[in-house]
Amino acid sequence: MRGDDLVYRIADEPRPGRLSRLVLNPFIIFLLSMLLTFVVGCVWLLFNAFAMGSPYAKRNLFVVIGSVVVFVIAYFGGIAVLSASALPIETFAPYLRLAFTVFWIVLCYYLFMSQMKVYPIFQYYRQRNAGPAAGG
Repeated sequence: MRGDDLVYRIADEPRPGRLSRLVLNPFIIFLLSMLLTFVVGCVWLLFNAFAMGSPYAKRNLFVVIGSVVVFVIAYFGGIAVLSASALPIETFAPYLRLAFTVFWIVLCYYLFMSQMKVYPIFQYYRQRNAGPAAGG
């Protein structure tokens, strides 16, 4: 048996890489995305997941890509249906903007909650590896 086979790994244990020093608390990113835009927040949270070495990073990327594709199809499909109706499309513009905003809020919240599972473990390992000189 090799020595690596005897190591116990937690299922949610992050595997930090070279970018791990750039990891920021997901709650701070979520709050900043409320001030900036949720699109920026989603991209930042995806980067944070990969920098942290989150076991959910690839799944989060696929969820974002899939959600964006489905939303774009639904958005343009909705516009096509509305343009065929008797009412002018400008009457529905506020609702389409609202749907766009709600979509990004929900997606950003999903990414935030996904990272909050892993971030405390990442923070523990970062403090443990820093040693007592770093205040740990």
